[in-house]
Amino acid sequence: MVKLSVVAAMAILLVTCAQGKQVRARTESSSEHVLIARQASCKTQRSIAKLSVSNPVAAANRVLEIKNVMDADANSWIGQNEVPDDNVVTEFQVPWSRGAKFEFSANTLGTYGTGYLSLPWILDGYSLNRSVIATKGNKTAKAPFYVNSNLNHEKIKRAVIILPGQWRDSWNFINLLGNAYRVAQKYPELDVEPDELLMLSPVLFNQKDHAAGALKSNEIYFKDSGWFVGGTTRGPSGFEGISSYTVLDHFVRFALNSTQFPNLNHVVVVGHSMGAQAVMRYSLLRKSDGNDSRISYWVGNPGSFLYLNDQRNATTSNCSSYNDFPYGLEGKFTKYARSEAKDTSSLLRRFKNRRVHYSFGMDDNGGQSDQCAVTTQGPNRVSRGAFWIKHLVSVFDGLPQSHTADFATCISHQDYPMLAHYQALKFIFSSQLD
Repeated sequence: MVKLSVVAAMAILLVTCAQGKQVRARTESSSEHVLIARQASCKTQRSIAKLSVSNPVAAANRVLEIKNVMDADANSWIGQNEVPDDNVVTEFQVPWSRGAKFEFSANTLGTYGTGYLSLPWILDGYSLNRSVIATKGNKTAKAPFYVNSNLNHEKIKRAVIILPGQWRDSWNFINLLGNAYRVAQKYPELDVEPDELLMLSPVLFNQKDHAAGALKSNEIYFKDSGWFVGGTTRGPSGFEGISSYTVLDHFVRFALNSTQFPNLNHVVVVGHSMGAQAVMRYSLLRKSDGNDSRISYWVGNPGSFLYLNDQRNATTSNCSSYNDFPYGLEGKFTKYARSEAKDTSSLLRRFKNRRVHYSFGMDDNGGQSDQCAVTTQGPNRVSRGAFWIKHLVSVFDGLPQSHTADFATCISHQDYPMLAHYQALKFIFSSQLD
């Protein structure tokens, strides 16, 4: 018998909550509170998930009909790395992996809150490299990035550029991507072959990591979490003002370089949580360069969106800035998009034709925010995701053909399970939909 960890045991308790029962929890003062179960049963969620593949708009409406789904976060959602499968919690690997190998991520010193002291450089199957982003005279600014090692450049047909989340742990996300890649290979119908994927994850560190010593003197860093909205570098000295989206452009061009990868056909830019917020905005603001048909975007469980008009599904009366960038198309834009934002009609027309897939975990009813502009989009992540699909319909008189979505069954704000659920595997790794 497998001995469950404390976290796993707590997750099982919360799964019970997710199946429609109420769980009583005692606070330190011994007063009783009832956590409201806002998740639908896994059976109900499976029917919504199936519907979302063919009709994501109808699925979004069904999500918004879930009892209490519009309540604010009460912490009654499932933990970080466990996924329920018929009342059994599986730690680390997803239950549908079909025996795929799971590799653990590297550790490093420091935290995202205080700053990292170093970048892990020994990873099983991945290398830490540096790429020149900008030059001035004999000085260069470099961006660290992780890439899968032992590449056969002739065999590479597809690239996935994955962004980290709030923790800025690119080494973790490229490892999770590799785990999902192995799961995808277990599904013959997806036609995913080993050794045909280029995996990249840029390091998007900030001033805390710079001060803590994780970066070399000529490596770029940003301010706080500004990278997710296209914010600009704060260093190295002489290289301030480079947008994180310019860095993304650099790596997209790197992947599409036919001299390096002569048989590469497609690039997918991927993000979960804060990384998803970055990818969503990048998919809208990225400058056209003739490669739009070769680039797709996967957006998983974002905490907010950049809305395309001033309409919201919640009151805006107490939030005068609700439609300012990065949550709307007004106010001061990041330097990267300032000129693009002047022509809203062209911006929307371009976005409509880009290939974007949104994945939302139906148990992801956390994510309460102290930003009023975020709360006007919905009280929690899953409701914001459903409202976003409805927003696209209202803006474009129907969901654009190149925008697709799925609602994932009984997954919460869980990076790896979201990357490894079937619809994500299909979009990220399979060329069938390109």
